[in-house]
Amino acid sequence: MKKTSRLLGALLALCLLLSLSAAPALAENVQYTSPAQAESAYREEFAETGGWPPESIGSWVGFYMHTWGCWSFYPDGRHVLTNFDMPSYNMIGTSKNLEPADEVTYETTGEGDLWHLYDNENRGEFRKVSMPWVRLKEEEETAAAGVDPAIVGTFGGKMDEVYVEWTFHGDGRVTRVTPQLELTENGAFLTGVDGGELAILLGGKIIKCEYTARKSSLTFKFPDSHPTLIKRAGPLAQVPEQWRIE
Repeated sequence: MKKTSRLLGALLALCLLLSLSAAPALAENVQYTSPAQAESAYREEFAETGGWPPESIGSWVGFYMHTWGCWSFYPDGRHVLTNFDMPSYNMIGTSKNLEPADEVTYETTGEGDLWHLYDNENRGEFRKVSMPWVRLKEEEETAAAGVDPAIVGTFGGKMDEVYVEWTFHGDGRVTRVTPQLELTENGAFLTGVDGGELAILLGGKIIKCEYTARKSSLTFKFPDSHPTLIKRAGPLAQVPEQWRIE
């Protein structure tokens, strides 16, 4: 089943995801002095624009042009973007400060609800998730014996055609997050004495490979691929249940 509409703000110009000339997070760079004032402004702009199409309400994770992110549309007219690749382009605003995309198509499949975006000859695809993803602050950690300090932290990027993030902790714990699938997996890892060799126990399986850790990236050296993930400021997490969009 497919539905097509021109989102009034259609997400998109998810160009806002990347555009180096992105607009301020709030229309006209307004600074609100209280939650009540902000809510009043949201509702006023929401009424002016007519709001979002009902099928767009919720959180969506996907890829557009050169970046991954989670975009959430709330019933009161707000939109919130968590940009996984470029946090400087995170934003919060209303339907009033988004430009119409050329075409938006919603599709319900056996794998969930999908949102296809077409704008300026660029195509993107997003999958609906139950709650927004947000970036947490990185913890200060000390590497224990058997852990290379250079690998401690969160690294994200595309592996096997999907966005993933790996968080390696100083005590030997590891977490792999796949936002589009709402999948969080926990395990353990060890590195070689001098670094460069990695063994991960995850999901009942052992993953072994060589790696190269730099200040801003981590490269896995598998037999058939060498994916490079970029250092993140902290791990991704879905917000508590009370933030669910309904």
